[in-house]
Amino acid sequence: MNNQGFDYIKLVMRDEFLALKELFIERKIFLIVIISILISIVVFLKPFPPLTVTLTTVNNSDYAYARFSEYLRDGLEKKGIKANLIVTAGSVENANLLESPKSDVNIALIQGGALSNEQSQKFYSLGSVMYEPVWIFCRKDLAKVPQELKDLARLNLTVGLGPAGGGTLPLVRRLFAVNEIDITNRSNFRVSSYEADVDDLLNSKLDCAIEVMPYFDKKVQSLLRNPKITLIDAPDAKAYQMSISYIEDLVIPAHSIDIAKSIPNKDITLIATTATLAVKKDLNEDVQTLLLVSARDRSQETQNLFFASRGEFPKYMDPSIPLSPVARSFYNDGLPPLFSHLPFFLAGFINRLWIFMLTAFALLYPLAKLNMKLRSTNYAIKQQPYFEELLSIERKITNSHLDKSDVDNLLQQLDVLNQKVISERIPIGMETSYFSLLNAIELIRNKILANLRY
Repeated sequence: MNNQGFDYIKLVMRDEFLALKELFIERKIFLIVIISILISIVVFLKPFPPLTVTLTTVNNSDYAYARFSEYLRDGLEKKGIKANLIVTAGSVENANLLESPKSDVNIALIQGGALSNEQSQKFYSLGSVMYEPVWIFCRKDLAKVPQELKDLARLNLTVGLGPAGGGTLPLVRRLFAVNEIDITNRSNFRVSSYEADVDDLLNSKLDCAIEVMPYFDKKVQSLLRNPKITLIDAPDAKAYQMSISYIEDLVIPAHSIDIAKSIPNKDITLIATTATLAVKKDLNEDVQTLLLVSARDRSQETQNLFFASRGEFPKYMDPSIPLSPVARSFYNDGLPPLFSHLPFFLAGFINRLWIFMLTAFALLYPLAKLNMKLRSTNYAIKQQPYFEELLSIERKITNSHLDKSDVDNLLQQLDVLNQKVISERIPIGMETSYFSLLNAIELIRNKILANLRY
């Protein structure tokens, strides 16, 4: 195509744009429709991520929950989202804050078994991010050392269950309930802080302490190596897994904690659950994707692996909390390709916008096949009143005898009409229509003059 052809196309595009602009100005309803569509896109697609989110954490940086929350915070802030950390007592308080409309908490780690069925339906799960074994630590100097979970109740031992706002308490109650044992009103089962439980266990003020914590929690590591403390085996862990959907069974191989000191001296089976990364259902989809990527990267990069294999998490393991549609897509299809080539949130917006783009293409393609007729249609609409005025003048000429004053008035009317026509902008390609209208005006002028001579 030569330069002349490109110039012609540019003129056509210019006139099409001007015609569209005039259409919006003259027919404001179209502008209102377009604005409404844009507002709908903003409301339903939520293209703009929040500037700030809030995550839960615990008040001790040695805890695995705290380290994981800090990792997520750093990942969010690298993408320009300020992430606030709020200290809580544990999973139950996390869930209550996540549920409360007055709370700013968007994201929380929630331990499997910590929630009621009703409450767990109020959030979305992005998947489990770590294993949390049920550690049953007891003093070795007890008269009768328990051999399994239900012995803690049968032997009437004093047992620490962590704080009321933590996830250990509801989970342990559930485990005992499977054994048809209700520990709710038993005075030997104590609710206190995890720190107080550990201190009292080491000072012989407590017989046993149950903690649901990741393996690399510092308190857990200390107790596993303490010669005065023993870890209680759970030989029927598989049975608990078959009975409760959020329970897993794990094995600590003999000598795997400390090879030199042969800790433990045999394989130990543990009842375990997982920590779920839970979010409010209305949390921006791009933020959810960023959290999933951060959780995946931590699982791949961390040097602290024991029960989990590298890259195992995040993984949807606890079905008690519904899986987020964003997470489902992430697990089934992986990270959309756009995220590798565009800024994170631009890629996210385009990824959600594709259905609208497809719809727009379906509408605009057939319009394009009409060879861009908007400029000609708009010009024809503008010419229509001029032709109607000419028809009106012609009827007057045909149906009545004109005197000189009538002829002068009609000629003056034609002059005004002619001036209006030539003052209009002529879109490219509409020159023939323009001169046809001018010829029509001259034709009527000649008829008027002929009528006068007659």
